[in-house]
Amino acid sequence: PIVKEKTTLQASLRSTYSNWLIHSIRTDYVNLSHSNVSFYDATLKLTHFFSPRTRLSLTGYASHDALRLIGDSTYQWNNRQLSLRLDHQFSPVLNGEFVLGAGGYNYHLLNNDVLSPSQLSFDLTAIVARAQFHYQREKHKLSFGAQFMPYLFDPGTLQPGSSKSTVAYVKL
Repeated sequence: PIVKEKTTLQASLRSTYSNWLIHSIRTDYVNLSHSNVSFYDATLKLTHFFSPRTRLSLTGYASHDALRLIGDSTYQWNNRQLSLRLDHQFSPVLNGEFVLGAGGYNYHLLNNDVLSPSQLSFDLTAIVARAQFHYQREKHKLSFGAQFMPYLFDPGTLQPGSSKSTVAYVKL
């Protein structure tokens, strides 16, 4: 807690030791000692209680994955999310939750070929605005609401990785 019984902060960080693992693999097919594999993610949540009936939460998340095998391309993926949520109890039988948020995913493919170095990328973003209500009287429960969720889609670009690349710029 930041403020006792009012404001809390939760955080989580993770990572991997995949490089150690991939470097320990021995094979006659390919030397993996210069390859890289990585992953990390982080979550942060801040919650404030205005009253026993009203709570506001801000939540964020981000992750990154990457894979590069020696003599091959580098693959990278990213996820991100941010949301603001208000929960309120209007009466003993009616609750509501209101959410504003955005999230997205993207990837990058880096080709390190000597003649045709290039980068291919893609991005998808979703935005959300939602209001939900829950009405409960004895055994009967009614849930209703509305949601607006457009998607912003960038199918990607292919671009040269250097001035000497044989790859042409293409907006997909």
